[in-house]
Amino acid sequence: MLKIGIYEAAQDTPLQRLWRRGAVAASVLGSIDATTPAGQHRFEQFMPRICVSNGVARTTARGRFAGLNDSIQDCLRTIFAPGSTLSVEDWAVSNGITAAEWFTRLCMDYPRLQFTASDWVLFLVEARRTEVGDIYILDPDGTPIQYIRPPFVVSLVQPQHWFYVVNRRLQRQALHQWSQKLEPCLRIPTDLSEQLSAGAPLEAPPFVLRQLPLVHPDTLRLRGEQFHIRRHSVFEALQEPTQIIRTMNILNHAYFSEAQLKAAVSAVKASLVMGGVWIVGRTTSENPPQHDVTVYQKQKTGWQVMLRSGAGSEIEPIVNAL
Repeated sequence: MLKIGIYEAAQDTPLQRLWRRGAVAASVLGSIDATTPAGQHRFEQFMPRICVSNGVARTTARGRFAGLNDSIQDCLRTIFAPGSTLSVEDWAVSNGITAAEWFTRLCMDYPRLQFTASDWVLFLVEARRTEVGDIYILDPDGTPIQYIRPPFVVSLVQPQHWFYVVNRRLQRQALHQWSQKLEPCLRIPTDLSEQLSAGAPLEAPPFVLRQLPLVHPDTLRLRGEQFHIRRHSVFEALQEPTQIIRTMNILNHAYFSEAQLKAAVSAVKASLVMGGVWIVGRTTSENPPQHDVTVYQKQKTGWQVMLRSGAGSEIEPIVNAL
């Protein structure tokens, strides 16, 4: 009839996961000390269980593309001379740990490269009503994705199973309260990320807002003159074309319609210089890691396949048609 959730980091134990059965509150991310190995491990354990509003899974893990990176490096050396200056964009990086690993691998041959890791959602917003004691978890644009009223943790983007009557009722009440009463009075600043970046809460009556990081701490530590992190959609063309773009585990039929995939392919094409390289594919097996990937080079006459790993990208027919 009901299931409760995990709303404190200490509750995330095998036994409690078994009897609580509910979702993990995204607010737990705000209490993790990611400067310690234990905190980093906990961050990595929590991340795949946090669902954002676009429905894209955030399952990126360490070493996921290790073997693939080696194959890509061999291919890139035939196109770009080692030691040359490269500009690289890694799109839809999730928590960014695979972007950090790829950057490190690329630096072995291209120590002067400029690397940008991007994703549409880099952080979530905790909107806490102190007087009431409940919490809404929001996308940066204000879309509610989770409601926390201890001991319950309820998704606001995924339907509740009919068997869990209490959870379904709580979900309906939270969504109704949000749309009718709370959303109209909440004003999220356009520079919210800058205001919350220091970690201090922000008063926005009736809420207190706090930023919940979704970027891996190891990735954040790389940020500097060569490694950049920013928000970007795979449907947006870059203002300044780049030499290499990677879109792994994002452009596939499980996430987008054919029309949306065509729009994304067009954005990639407009974002590459002539002779630029596009790496596109998806992971088909985690243990051992297997990937269906196609490496394209942009030519005046269209796309030239430079490397195909596994069965190649599933969107090859769409790319060829365009």
